[in-house]
Amino acid sequence: MDISVLQNFFDWLSNHPGWAGFFVFLIALTESLVVVGLAMPGTIAMIGVGALIGAGILPFWEMAVWAMFGAVAGDAISYWVGNHYRDRLQQSWPFNKRPQLLNIGIDFFAKHGGKSVLLGRFFGPVRPIIPAVAGMLEMRKWRFLGVNVLSAVIWAPVTLLPGVVLGASLTLAASVAGRLVMFVGLLLISLWLVVWICWRLFRFFSPRAQRMIEFLLTWATRHPVVGSSVVATVESGYSSLRGLWLVALLALVLMAPVLVVYVWLAGSLPTALDVSWQQYMQGLHNPAVDPLMLIGYQLFFQWPVLLTMLALLTVGSVALRQPGVIVHVLMALGLVGLMLTVLAQVTQVPLAEHATDEGLNLLLTMMMTLLGLLAVIASGSLPQKLRWVPYAIASMLALMALTTAMYFSQGWLSELFVAWLLAAMTIGIVGVALRRHGLMSVRLSAVVGVVLVAMGAVVVGIGDNSWRAQQLQLFSPPAKLQMVNQETWQQQTWQQLPRNRQDLGAHARQVMHQWAASREQIDQAMRQAGWQSPMALDERSWLRWFAAENDLRQLPLLPRVHDGQYEQFKYLRQTPEGVQVMRFWQSQYQVADKPIYLVSVSYEDLDQSLWMLAIPRTTTIPVQAEQWLTGLASMQFVKTADGRWLLWPEKI
Repeated sequence: MDISVLQNFFDWLSNHPGWAGFFVFLIALTESLVVVGLAMPGTIAMIGVGALIGAGILPFWEMAVWAMFGAVAGDAISYWVGNHYRDRLQQSWPFNKRPQLLNIGIDFFAKHGGKSVLLGRFFGPVRPIIPAVAGMLEMRKWRFLGVNVLSAVIWAPVTLLPGVVLGASLTLAASVAGRLVMFVGLLLISLWLVVWICWRLFRFFSPRAQRMIEFLLTWATRHPVVGSSVVATVESGYSSLRGLWLVALLALVLMAPVLVVYVWLAGSLPTALDVSWQQYMQGLHNPAVDPLMLIGYQLFFQWPVLLTMLALLTVGSVALRQPGVIVHVLMALGLVGLMLTVLAQVTQVPLAEHATDEGLNLLLTMMMTLLGLLAVIASGSLPQKLRWVPYAIASMLALMALTTAMYFSQGWLSELFVAWLLAAMTIGIVGVALRRHGLMSVRLSAVVGVVLVAMGAVVVGIGDNSWRAQQLQLFSPPAKLQMVNQETWQQQTWQQLPRNRQDLGAHARQVMHQWAASREQIDQAMRQAGWQSPMALDERSWLRWFAAENDLRQLPLLPRVHDGQYEQFKYLRQTPEGVQVMRFWQSQYQVADKPIYLVSVSYEDLDQSLWMLAIPRTTTIPVQAEQWLTGLASMQFVKTADGRWLLWPEKI
């Protein structure tokens, strides 16, 4: 069944929750039916329903009861089919074509007896078969009914719970930082896609590799001048020093078109796409993910990591009496280093806005090349069917390195693409030479150990917390405060600040008002108007979400993100309409010595989609100006043409 059909179904279900119980019943029924259940992705569908529950769209226990009834009915129908047709079931379609489907259920029932009805509910291959087998083998009806009901009562909530947790987690994460959710989602999809592509490419090339090599050797014999490089690369046993030079020459010849095109386009770099992509990646910044991405920076953009990996690989190659391995690797790194150094001198492409080191592009390319060659070496010690795994791991690491570079804006998208292309071509050519020259007996455990030891040593040995804080400041330097007078602010400057909170989803429509005052003045005005500081969210206070508490003022509030930063401080106040929350972000402007804060005001309520957990969330109820300006007697304010409010103390 096409998963996209399920996606459309869940979209429709979220818009028509009244039909939810009926369709949950049908899902549980059909996934338990003999034959039909084999084609029905019931577990995926139930997790999807659970996600809608976790998002607060559907009620948990009501959906669980519908699922229980559906499961009981589906198993009962399957039991009747088996009991009615008995031995004729084995001659019926599809069991006459695939008898192993029924035999698995028969063997399972013979091993576990009546308990198989309970156990089989949780095992995909036998779930829709066991009830029919129970009927076919004449299990007593009342005993079957009792076990059937018991298994459904357990199965329904257990199957829904993973989806509930997933839905609640996504809803929670999206409310805190929609861009973070998108970033993580795109990264996970990209990693999965990389693995799938590696697997498909391996399946395509593996059975054709020998024929391709024979074709190249035949072509080389007809073109001896150029073909000698091809022979040196693919002919086994051709590993002399002259052969290495010929391999390097072949690499340069094949990569020459890429270099020429890049030099030709360099005059127009950075392109509009480069700039737009960098701005997009900057917009994905989030305080929660910045430290994690910095770990990636430590792993992939530190010369000690590369040098440590090379040193360990050298020791391993010499110890295993295969110095040709490290010679090939050094030749590959020398090639990409030479090409990128020449390109940098010829093109003179300006550094990306937040780039901190001109040599990071070179280091990234050499790191990706080394990871790829380690995958080539590691694959030689694996069975044929598993040789794609090291390539998938290396590709995922390369993707994470590229993502880190883009996240911290350490290179233009065009530069990073060329770096990846040069690394991939070098790995392909030198990797073929490594394999064809018989230099492939380095054990997988040793190669993986090289990577883990080198990367682990850097994580432990390089960069304490203060170093990480300094690095984050280098990547995202705080904006310099710009001084304006009150008249300029109220006439011009307010238009240069964003009108809405910069995040994804409905919360991004929150208006950002402006308040020019000191922190002390704001605090005094807020408390006089009945506002109070909420409980801080820390490693202990979040446990209060599990308490039977329905007063938001006694619970910690979730942070919100604007332009990659959490709010500096916030206040809340109980009103007849609900609990109002006001959040403050400092802008890059100040009036006299008073910073201009961006202010969002919203209502919050408790999300109790998980019955044991109550999490504060922003509602969609609009906040009118008179509802939050009430009581701010010591402040003056004016409304702008686009609906924002500017506030300042009487004496600014």
